Amino acid sequence: MRIQEVTLDNIVDLNHKVKSIELCFKDDYMRHKPGQYLKIHYKDGKEYCYSIADVNMNNKFQLHISVNRNNEFSDYLNNKAKPGDVLNVSGPYGELYKRERDCKEVVYVAEGTGFASIKSIIESSLKDDTRQSLFWYNKDKNGIYMEDKLKKWKNEYCNFSYKILNEAEDKVEYITNSVVEQHKKLSECVVYVCGSQNLNKYMKTNLVMNGLNSTDYYTEI
Repeated sequence: MRIQEVTLDNIVDLNHKVKSIELCFKDDYMRHKPGQYLKIHYKDGKEYCYSIADVNMNNKFQLHISVNRNNEFSDYLNNKAKPGDVLNVSGPYGELYKRERDCKEVVYVAEGTGFASIKSIIESSLKDDTRQSLFWYNKDKNGIYMEDKLKKWKNEYCNFSYKILNEAEDKVEYITNSVVEQHKKLSECVVYVCGSQNLNKYMKTNLVMNGLNSTDYYTEI
């Protein structure tokens, strides 16, 4: 996959530990499927993967980045980044993307900034007739951002609902119980999950045990 130059167009604090950055492509626009991610190629050959938070609409991409992690790119965003900086990216990558499926219900599960991928899929699907539910888990309530957008979706689209989840000892079981409580017939659902590797892996086991068809579960392992 070829590496392309992009310009850092904008940086916004979404909360105390997550930033939104907007990247503007200089040359060819990178066309992606809602839900996929790109790689930022940083110094000394280091690569950082971030989900694309918007759909293909123009030559700009939005990324949601947790900046409390101990890595050089987080340090750059916290202390050095400014509009106009040039970065190198490649992509798109990933098997987590919107599928055109005949189903009655779509379930989205996001953990932390995994919301970026899910946001992209939701925005491309809101006008569908299918019932759609988002379950968004964060370690604490202060990890939530863009809730005004969630409220707007819920008010404008009667087929969309969301639930904020936090502070659980066993997050996989907690999320599973929340999904099953709201969706009694998982056999009629398609599920998209974006979070930690632990969540992505074990959510499938739990949901299949509760009736989901294994082929109707999409994530990134």
